[in-house]
Amino acid sequence: MVSKGADYDKVDVDRLSSFKEVAAILNVLQSEGRQDHTPIGVAETLFALKLVRNANLKNSGKPPNNESRMDTVDDAHNYLDLITALEVEGLSEDIGGLQ
Repeated sequence: MVSKGADYDKVDVDRLSSFKEVAAILNVLQSEGRQDHTPIGVAETLFALKLVRNANLKNSGKPPNNESRMDTVDDAHNYLDLITALEVEGLSEDIGGLQ
């Protein structure tokens, strides 16, 4: 937890900062009608966590202890792809239910 925490949080400021920043992002999404207990909400939560991790690593100027920043960007892209797939699946179910 100490090793990975350094990659996700503002170590010198607040060890829990990534959770707080992700919560703020999720509050914006929920104000747009999203609920974080849906499959899309889970993917959005994990995507937000990767965004926060990347920003914290970039702003710290320190090399990561674990996965590289490019690995984090790749993970973020994957979560966007999953969000897209979940959206398409939801749309196809709705359309199929109407026919």
